[in-house]
Amino acid sequence: MWKRGEEDSSVRVVFEKKELAGAVNTVVRGLTAKPTKPVLTGIFVQAEAEGRVTLMATDMDEGLSVVCPATVEEEGRGVVPGKVFANIARSVKGNVVNVTVSPGYAVSIQAGESFYRLSGFSPDDYPIFPSLSEDVVYSLDAHSFRRAVSLTHFAASKDEMRPSLTGLLLDIKGEDSELVATDGHRLSIGRLQMKGNTIEEGKYIIPTRVAQEVARILHGGEVELVLSEGRILFRSGNVSFFSRLIEGEYPDYSLLLPEEFITKVILPREEFEGLLERVSLVFREEGGVITFVMEEDAIEVRGESPEMGEASEKISARIEGKRIEVAYNAKYLAEAVRVAPWDEIEMGIRGEVAPTKIIGKSREFEYILMPLRKDNEE
Repeated sequence: MWKRGEEDSSVRVVFEKKELAGAVNTVVRGLTAKPTKPVLTGIFVQAEAEGRVTLMATDMDEGLSVVCPATVEEEGRGVVPGKVFANIARSVKGNVVNVTVSPGYAVSIQAGESFYRLSGFSPDDYPIFPSLSEDVVYSLDAHSFRRAVSLTHFAASKDEMRPSLTGLLLDIKGEDSELVATDGHRLSIGRLQMKGNTIEEGKYIIPTRVAQEVARILHGGEVELVLSEGRILFRSGNVSFFSRLIEGEYPDYSLLLPEEFITKVILPREEFEGLLERVSLVFREEGGVITFVMEEDAIEVRGESPEMGEASEKISARIEGKRIEVAYNAKYLAEAVRVAPWDEIEMGIRGEVAPTKIIGKSREFEYILMPLRKDNEE
């Protein structure tokens, strides 16, 4: 990765506004909301003779860099005020932006008739990005990763007392690998296609926020994945994002994947999603309880709230096996139905208080949900 030079020097660079605006729109996402020292509010700028400028942002646990093409008139490094610089790069008129950083850390920006002088920071105070061993490098499709994140992130725990569950488990099993999230009440699995000369099995817990940010900034093509020394590096095109991995043991989720059911229910996804939204209108807060009452070829879905009232609606369904009554957390069920990548959803139900499995015609997504005990049950 990147290493700082030994000597301080001024920087003089000419950017195309479009290129600069695109680069800072990405790198500014790496700025920390709660910096531990002022220099971390800045964007590190490294200008090299080959006509490339690397822009970096980090909070030492995570870091983001973007390589931006430019005319480098004077090589060097500096740290510019991050959010102000990003706002200027986006809003100035003209097609060319001139940026100069003096040895005293003053930052000058000129574009068209606009001129700015800002107070920068010493690059010597900026943390060095770690250099990772690249013994373990994989590649995967950017769209596949974005899809897997969208299918799982919402099921990760928010409980900081269980840090391992606040992340997404990257379970590398070979070419067919998995991204997994659980909060102890539901389990979501999105599948990934990994590539590499040798794919070593391993389990790595990625901070959920990092996975979401990486998914937002990836635009397509192949993503390189480097795993080393408790860190992960995502590299795609001119963008690199590194993060510490979450330490700790992740539960053996394979024990929670039921294969035998007393009831199978097949529902049209879009119609089912709309029904859940309508029935949930009687809940004052997210997470109300809905109850399925199964009939011969339909399900009555009921929602009841002591504060607001009650709602019910029927939906046609193909039902195999025992007709039972089962209750779920409405939010947990609706979130899975909303992202499911199929026209039809199959719910495999083991019983009133045993895990329910949601699957479809492909293995891209799998979701396990624990039913809720009804009030009349002990």
